[in-house]
Amino acid sequence: MGWRDLIHRLSHKFHARLHSAPKEHDPRHLQLEAEMVNWVVSRGWLDGKLRTLAKSAKPSNAPVRGDPGERGDAS
Repeated sequence: MGWRDLIHRLSHKFHARLHSAPKEHDPRHLQLEAEMVNWVVSRGWLDGKLRTLAKSAKPSNAPVRGDPGERGDAS
């Protein structure tokens, strides 16, 4: 599965969440998918920028929200 298929499948899921339309390929779906494609292209994900960011990210030892080791109460 490549970017094209991923965006298409996600656009169907997002469209179904946003609109309870009986047709999967109505004009609103087309617009949503086009916006998603433009978003991915504008951020350079197809040019490898996403891979570069992932390599440069350093793991943090800070607790993740909802981590069992993190205390949410004031006691």
